[in-house]
Amino acid sequence: MSHSMEQNFGEPETHNITQSEEPLLRTYRSIKRIIDRVDPTLMIFSLVAGLCFSIGHHLYYQWLNGQTVGDSTRQQWALRFGNAFASLVSLCLKTAVGIAYLQEVWRTLKLKSFSLKTLDEAFELDQTLWPLLNWKLFCKMPTGVTIALILWVIPIAALFPAATLSTARTTSTSVASMTVPNFAITNHKLEELFIYEADNFSNVSGASPELARNVGAVAMTGQRTSFQAPTSQPNSSYHLQTYLPLLQCSPANSTVQSRMTQYLLGDVLSVSDKNVTLNNRTWSYTGLDGMGEIGFLALAPTMTSRASNHSWELEDDFNDVRAADVTGELWIALATCPGSTNDILMEFISCELYNASVSLDAISSNFAGTMTNIETEFVNLVNPAWSDFKLPNITYRAYAAYFYELASYYIGVVERSDSFGYNKTGLTQKTTLALASQFQQMNQRLLRNAGASVVSSNGPGVRSGSFADDIEAFSLNASLSMLSDPILCTHMDTDVTTTTAATVYLYEPTNLILSYGFALLFSTTSVLIGIVALRHNGISHDASVSTFAIAMQSDEIKDALGKHPLDSKPLGKELRQLKFQFDGEERFKLNR
Repeated sequence: MSHSMEQNFGEPETHNITQSEEPLLRTYRSIKRIIDRVDPTLMIFSLVAGLCFSIGHHLYYQWLNGQTVGDSTRQQWALRFGNAFASLVSLCLKTAVGIAYLQEVWRTLKLKSFSLKTLDEAFELDQTLWPLLNWKLFCKMPTGVTIALILWVIPIAALFPAATLSTARTTSTSVASMTVPNFAITNHKLEELFIYEADNFSNVSGASPELARNVGAVAMTGQRTSFQAPTSQPNSSYHLQTYLPLLQCSPANSTVQSRMTQYLLGDVLSVSDKNVTLNNRTWSYTGLDGMGEIGFLALAPTMTSRASNHSWELEDDFNDVRAADVTGELWIALATCPGSTNDILMEFISCELYNASVSLDAISSNFAGTMTNIETEFVNLVNPAWSDFKLPNITYRAYAAYFYELASYYIGVVERSDSFGYNKTGLTQKTTLALASQFQQMNQRLLRNAGASVVSSNGPGVRSGSFADDIEAFSLNASLSMLSDPILCTHMDTDVTTTTAATVYLYEPTNLILSYGFALLFSTTSVLIGIVALRHNGISHDASVSTFAIAMQSDEIKDALGKHPLDSKPLGKELRQLKFQFDGEERFKLNR
């Protein structure tokens, strides 16, 4: 109980109090002593508790920020805790503001008289909004109405903070040293993995089954094969710097063109009659058996002896050729149509085997390995047959097997003759290598000239670009695809960047801070007004039945109210217009 209350009730009151009312008054005073201590303490404590819970809500969401969401059960509990914080903040602030509102109402009652109707609505305003329709409330107690509105808005303000926590898909990276696969074709100790030696020949006869399957997979699909990720994480990347065999293609010189023409006349056409003539520009020919044309011819020069003059011959198949005898060269003649008309011109291409420096980023995405940022630099021209010329970073026998397998998919001939129609040899037509646009156009033109019905050459899967570029791409893809076969790989330690994708909590504190900030600001203002009202009232008042029972102990009020039955709803006009005011003796009195 406040000091003023002790002063008010230190002496027995005799004003309008009968002897029978003394026990009730003593009970009332005892209750008021408790209320005098409880209400102010509860009001301030509730405000401080609301502040603490709002800070706790912020810290809890800040702790969740960036954490992995986990399963749905864990996510639901996180949301429940957030809603619990918001509810507690709302409850505490409403309690504090509600007490402050009552103190302000009682303070106003001491200063102004209220009609019974307005008095009822003043004590109902913290429970229902209908009293706001009574404009007299705004005139009588504007401060109290403002506090009541704050009381109603607080729960709305508590809705926004719970929505400041969301989820987002994010990635995190880490770098660690790991053992990763690397290309083994330049490792002299492992070259046996790439070659095949028939009947214990001292020289390599061909490519190993593993290397042959690797090159064949690229030829058949037109794509690099994927490699296995070096880590159990689905997404990782690392950088590789290595040496690999690659083909470099360029326009063939006049010597190559002349040698291919001689080979064509002597081996492909088997011309013995002097009346057969060949157009060197278009490679169309005429003779006693009719006329025809060569659309494609691919040859590989090979060494026939180890003599000092390095004599060599051309091959259009590798049936009787060992890989040890290849020179690392591939010569190609391809019929093209450089103009808009059917004006044929033979294009001559010379491809050579190089040792190349290759750098790339090996990236694993969902455990499927791909390669990006590929950079190549041709370092050394390689002639496997002249292996006495040793160069660094080269295993000649492995390089020979690699070239042997690649060239086997190109060497051969495609021609059309009146007598025998359309003829082809080699493996190019059986693979996706035939989908190079220049080769496709040549092939379909020969088929049309042979009387076949063909569709447009620009169908699905046809690759644009020059045939020389297509050969280089096939060579690069075949070399890079060796990383997909563990047998053809060695291992090395390097830094691997692992990327982990996860769904995490995302906290945006701005709305929470603003929402709670305004709620706390207005609540604190209301509590300060309530403290001022408490000091003015001298004691703490509430809206309990006992308070009104004591405050209405006045003969004139009893007489005025006793004239109206309890079941009179609504109150009569005369009763509603009775004016009441709270006096300094803690009693209501009629203000006539």
